[in-house]
Amino acid sequence: MTVLTMKMTCPWLEYGYEKQKEFKVSVMKTNLTHRVLLLTLYTGFVISACGSVVISDQASDGDGANSQSVLIPVGVETVEAVGVLRSAQSADLSWTTTGIVETVYIELGQIVDDGELLAELEMVSVSKDVILAENSLYQANAALDELYDAYDSTALAELASDFAGAQQAVHDAERLISDLTITPDQNTVDQAYANMIIAEGQLSDAEHDLAKHIKDKGDRRWTRPFAGINAYYDRLSNFEAQVSQKQFDYDQAVEAYTDLINGPDSMELAVVQADLEVAQQQVLDYQAEYERLLQGPSQAEISSYEAMVSAAQAAADAIYLEAPFAGTATRLEVQAGDPINSGELAVRLDDLSTYFVDVEILEVDRNKVEVGQSVEVVFDALPGQIYAGEVSTISQANSTTEEIASYSVSIVLLETDEAFRPGMTASISIFVE
Repeated sequence: MTVLTMKMTCPWLEYGYEKQKEFKVSVMKTNLTHRVLLLTLYTGFVISACGSVVISDQASDGDGANSQSVLIPVGVETVEAVGVLRSAQSADLSWTTTGIVETVYIELGQIVDDGELLAELEMVSVSKDVILAENSLYQANAALDELYDAYDSTALAELASDFAGAQQAVHDAERLISDLTITPDQNTVDQAYANMIIAEGQLSDAEHDLAKHIKDKGDRRWTRPFAGINAYYDRLSNFEAQVSQKQFDYDQAVEAYTDLINGPDSMELAVVQADLEVAQQQVLDYQAEYERLLQGPSQAEISSYEAMVSAAQAAADAIYLEAPFAGTATRLEVQAGDPINSGELAVRLDDLSTYFVDVEILEVDRNKVEVGQSVEVVFDALPGQIYAGEVSTISQANSTTEEIASYSVSIVLLETDEAFRPGMTASISIFVE
């Protein structure tokens, strides 16, 4: 049972009473509403008649030990509430696969760094999905590397070369079409005809020389042993080569003259035009691809590949338990050799650098409470101690329980104590104007 003792200093001249009167109101700690109501009513009565009030919170365990007093000046209103102490950050770390614990690297109460390895499972004991995840991780990383490689300077250089080749193909096809479709003047036709006649004469001369050489095979100079025969066949090869070349030149001249007279071959023109269209489309495609590479991979592409890497990494890392932030191991539920199941708690981690008390205040008190207001905090487990705090956050929306609307308020403690333990019950007094 808690005894709230209120003392007032006041002249009771009309009634001849003593200058100091002491009143005691006893209420159960578990009935906060009645406690606050009685305290408020009584305080209002006393303040209306007196100059100052002293409130004493005396925890009675049968012998009346442990008491503390707080001086509340006249005109200062408080909002009272009961809440629970919590650390600045807390996490229950559980395994995500089955297996056997190989090593535990920490002890209970040990301070660890962000990312520090806390425990590890035996690789041979985990499920095959975790083992296969190593290969998936390799493939996902390779795919991500290929994504970036597709946009590097080498890829740009290769694409630039292909782009230049396509442009040259367009130029060549356009020039050939121009040559095929242009209407020749008479001088060009006459020149082509003259070239054909000249080529024909050169072919005739080459054929004559070849025939003469064959006819002269019986000449004594060609029938002499060794040197003569070899010389004959060497010259024969030369004459035959000349005839072949002159035949090719004549055919080309005839074709050129015929094209000028008859116009381009429709089939040849259709092929060249098709080549031009293909080359033009390649130029457009290469240009668009080049511009895309210059911009680099899109954020959507990067996010997609990184998500694959993260998923594979998470699966592969299932054998490890790492600290998600710097803190203190406040619970340690595993030791080497323990068989574990997926979802089983291993370590609780708390950031004990800062503490908060979360409370609920009534809707009628919401507009009285503001961020930054001073708070006094008393813990049931630490009698005789008062700790300073400050309003840190106030919820924007209320919650309703049994038709009673309330708002969540977080109190940050401005001092810490080694005796603090997350989950301790605390009574708070917010000083409001």
